[in-house]
Amino acid sequence: MYGKFLYLLGLAFTLFIVVMFISYLFRSGFSGILKFFFSRLLIISFVITVCLIAGIGIYSAINGTDPMETLLYLKEMVQKELSFL
Repeated sequence: MYGKFLYLLGLAFTLFIVVMFISYLFRSGFSGILKFFFSRLLIISFVITVCLIAGIGIYSAINGTDPMETLLYLKEMVQKELSFL
């Protein structure tokens, strides 16, 4: 359940960023693209989210597992690494 929540949250965040980008294009025209990309925090968070979702999808496809199983596996690995805290 926790893995599904994180996965859906990542997808929702990605869709939110894409919708913001499209709405910005229509509002300010194509000359506004540079202003949008200069918003570093927004573009970095978009790239990280896309890379995370793509990485989970590729890892799942290579290993033949469900993406939710991959998320649970990643969660267990992170918990194991942070167990010393």
